[in-house]
Amino acid sequence: MLANILATPLKLLAPLLSGFVAPGGWLVLAGILERQSDELQAAYAPWLSLQVVDRDEGWILMAGQRDA
Repeated sequence: MLANILATPLKLLAPLLSGFVAPGGWLVLAGILERQSDELQAAYAPWLSLQVVDRDEGWILMAGQRDA
């Protein structure tokens, strides 16, 4: 699943979006400012571990795999 929206909606939608990720599947979040990574990692922690996988001029791409 890929989501490219603002960090606040991504935090609020964490339970819903995580629920759509199949076991072993990936969630990719784009359009996030670097300073927002910690809060998004915390919001998704109950379901998967998000990591920063790319950076570009203050923007980041995060991804996490749901346990199988």
